[in-house]
Amino acid sequence: MEATSGAEVALVLDHAQDVAAAMRLAAVAGVTGRAASVLDAPRWWRGVSAVVVDDICAGMLAAARLPRRDRVLVVTTGAEVGAATWRDALALGADQVVGLADAAKVADWLARLGEPAAAGRLVCCLSARGGAGSSTLAAALALAGAADRDVLLLDGDMHGGGIDYLLGIESASGARWPELFDASGVIAADALAQALPSVGRVRVLAGRAARPGGLAEPPPAGLAAVVDAAQRGHELVVADGGRGGGIARDLTSYADATVIVLPCEVRATVAAAALAREVESRCSDVRLVVRQGAGGLRPHDVATAVGAPLAAVWPWQRRFDSMVEGGTFHRSWRRTAVAIVATSLLRGLFG
Repeated sequence: MEATSGAEVALVLDHAQDVAAAMRLAAVAGVTGRAASVLDAPRWWRGVSAVVVDDICAGMLAAARLPRRDRVLVVTTGAEVGAATWRDALALGADQVVGLADAAKVADWLARLGEPAAAGRLVCCLSARGGAGSSTLAAALALAGAADRDVLLLDGDMHGGGIDYLLGIESASGARWPELFDASGVIAADALAQALPSVGRVRVLAGRAARPGGLAEPPPAGLAAVVDAAQRGHELVVADGGRGGGIARDLTSYADATVIVLPCEVRATVAAAALAREVESRCSDVRLVVRQGAGGLRPHDVATAVGAPLAAVWPWQRRFDSMVEGGTFHRSWRRTAVAIVATSLLRGLFG
């Protein structure tokens, strides 16, 4: 088998109609499928990107004592998977054993071959109380990060009104969360990026009002598919999780770091301590950004009480709210105190 550009999959199936079916699934997934022979396996076994083999041929390949390799899918034509098939799959190094009739699972596995592994970092911003500023910090982090990398800003606060309003792009064309609620499996990273509105190099996935009769929150499968595609297509993904409810719980489980924003207030400190303990069960890196203002506490005392490291102090700034509310934050953010906070955070998080 001659190598071609992109992922090339050897299809080792005993029946011609099964080869044709697998070929169609490969074409839909955007990878190259080629029929391969068990007899010639020593010649092509290491030269292809991946292998799809049925249970009959898997037994032959295992008997030939070929070395284990990655990216092998064993498909079965029977109703049940026998012990011999599991043993052969283990010997070949198979990722999965699925029924050939389950076209969705086979297509999903093939689609992953054409996509890079998720590599982008994900930072989730949370507020210890309403109005603490997680949305503003998330937007500033995304805008600061876009100076030298591709960034996706993900709105994880479904009841926050939409982070696109903060950036002044609420009328821009492009997909919002409701259009992606039914997503699952593998989403092409390029397709997601092209579907979203943007501010410079920042792609924005914003929330919207609830669907009739239900909450405006994506199901877990849809969220997982979107986060996976976002990380594959962007070096940095910044998520605004609001006060930590709803999908923010899942977002923090995907996050490389979680930043909790809180003012220097007693009640906010108590709330942040409980939130930090809860998030630490899913994300090992939890940091604080403490806002100075009317509260009488000192930032370092707040961090000690919460029990999480102080990543940055957000100084009080006159007329800050008017700069945020005008929908021009993407143009004025460099003149705000949060710009310094965001730059410092990125340096501390990623060097």
